[in-house]
Amino acid sequence: MTSEDLERALEADPNMPLSRGKLAIPFVGKDVPSPTNEFAHPDIVIGLTILGYRYEFLRLTDIDEVIVRLLNDVRKEPGRQQDRPSAVLYRGWVTESGGHICAGHNLSIPQRKKTHMDPSVPNAEKVESGKGVPPLALLQRSNDTQMKDIFKLLRSSTSVIQWYLEQLVFPKYMRFQSKKLSASGQELGAEMLFARRVGFSGTPTELLPKGLGRCHFAPGDDAAMFTTLTDPAVMSLKQIDGQWTVDALLEHVVAEET
Repeated sequence: MTSEDLERALEADPNMPLSRGKLAIPFVGKDVPSPTNEFAHPDIVIGLTILGYRYEFLRLTDIDEVIVRLLNDVRKEPGRQQDRPSAVLYRGWVTESGGHICAGHNLSIPQRKKTHMDPSVPNAEKVESGKGVPPLALLQRSNDTQMKDIFKLLRSSTSVIQWYLEQLVFPKYMRFQSKKLSASGQELGAEMLFARRVGFSGTPTELLPKGLGRCHFAPGDDAAMFTTLTDPAVMSLKQIDGQWTVDALLEHVVAEET
């Protein structure tokens, strides 16, 4: 969902699950999200979510979540500010997106500008390159100018999107059970549900639920079956040419009189 879509959805349903704002839920029709695919098919949700963020890019709120995590992590990490893993990760994203870290006071002064587009994403926005952004240690979330500059620079970055999904979205909103209960029809025909049973629907074989025991056929059933199958009035035997084909055999069967 875009920010506007999310706002409208919350107005229509204030109790909407939080996962709807982060994951791409399959829809069965206009304004009708699938009630089961969200939980029964997590692989589909993951695939659609990745495509959704690659095509629509990150929202400002998403970038804010990324910055919050990086700021929290960098405070806990040892070493010099610029050498800490979170600072290195942030600096790599900025460089990869065509920007650079500017530690001076003139952070809002635009640098040499050029634009590039990601050909792998339809309708990719032009990204201003050469934009100076503050280092992670000096970044202030309350500074709208800084946050907007970072948002424009990083919102379409494949690396940032991947990190955001793997570190923030999927671990929190894809908490599925590691094990799934399942049962076949044969298991349901055992004593698990019904203490007393008189039969089991299906082909009569020894593969019936163990609780039913062996098959008990009425006397003469097997003989009656073989008698019917070998009765000339029901079945007939005819030798066919050794060079037969499937089409010729089917045409021959259709042409036979009943």
